[in-house]
Amino acid sequence: MRSKSIDMLPPRVRLAMEEMGSEIRAARRSRNMSATELSTRAQITRPTLQKVENGDPSVTMGVYATVLYELDLTAHLPRYADTEAIQLYDREMEERLLVFYGKQQKHLDKEAWQQVPGIPPEVLAITAKFLASTDWYGHKNCLSAIAQELKPGIAQKKTFLSLIKKYHIPFYRFSPALRQRLSHGTR
Repeated sequence: MRSKSIDMLPPRVRLAMEEMGSEIRAARRSRNMSATELSTRAQITRPTLQKVENGDPSVTMGVYATVLYELDLTAHLPRYADTEAIQLYDREMEERLLVFYGKQQKHLDKEAWQQVPGIPPEVLAITAKFLASTDWYGHKNCLSAIAQELKPGIAQKKTFLSLIKKYHIPFYRFSPALRQRLSHGTR
């Protein structure tokens, strides 16, 4: 059953949603990215991606934001977005994190975690906590201790999502691709 609020959308808003969907489809195609690849990266189903590309207003803003992120189009998010949080985590930081983690896989250096340039301690603590939950390369205890040192009290938070919310790091900015790539290092 369709929501009344969707049926009551002003025509200009409906048209803007359809335009946004068309632009998302065009951006995906211009990057030679298949619908399957984008839906996998955004961790949504292909039918949901089809709805996004059609500008369907029943799709959550979080899904739209994740798709825009995966296409490197977050600059197109509305001005109402929390720009401070958006600046806290970006793709450049993601790449720096991946390089740093690559160096930490075999031999974890606790001191190096205190001095990662350009990465806020909240992000390092959250990712350390996330990696600890996967027992990343057998470093579970060490990563938990690092997370606690970087951000005291972080150990009390049970889930990755609760940490993302507590420290105001937009979940859609911590890309599914990064989570997937980090998780592949688990034993």
